[in-house]
Amino acid sequence: MDEKILEKYKKAGRINAEVQGEVKELLKPGMKLLEIAEFIERRILEKGGKLAFPVNTSLNVIAAHYVAQGNDPAVVEKGDLLKIDMGVRVDGYLSDSAFTYCSEKSPLAEAAEQAVQAAVEAIRPGVTVGMVSQAIEETVQGAGLGLIVNLTGHGMEQDMF
Repeated sequence: MDEKILEKYKKAGRINAEVQGEVKELLKPGMKLLEIAEFIERRILEKGGKLAFPVNTSLNVIAAHYVAQGNDPAVVEKGDLLKIDMGVRVDGYLSDSAFTYCSEKSPLAEAAEQAVQAAVEAIRPGVTVGMVSQAIEETVQGAGLGLIVNLTGHGMEQDMF
C-alpha cells in the first residue's frame, strides 16, 4: 500500500481511537443518545477528521444502526446496553469502530468483551476473516449466547465524499 494512503488510514484510526476513549470516559446513565452522538461528531471534526457516517447509538434490543435525530428523547438508563458505532474519514479513507457500554456488568456485555479479545488473539498474518469469525462464534456460544447473523460488514476502500 502506498505510504501516503497508509498514513491517512492511520490518522483516521488515531482520531477514532482518541474520540472513543473520550466518550467512554464521558458515558453515564441519564445521558441522551443525541448528546452522545453530537459529542462524538464534534470531537471527530475538531481533531481534523470527517464523519464516515452518522454516529449510531443503538440501545438495548436495537442491534445496530440507530441514529438519534432532532429532539430524540432516548436516554441511557442504568443497566442499559448501548452500542456505539462511529467512523472517521480522512481524505476518503475510513476508520470504523464499535463498542458496547453498560453501566453494570451483564452476561451479554461480558461475552461481547470476551469475543473481542478472542478476535484480537486470533488475528495474525495468514488468518482469514472466517477464522477470526469462528473464534468469535465459539466464544459467544461458549457463554450460552448466540450471534446476530443478518448483519454483515463492508469494504474500507476510499470513498469520494
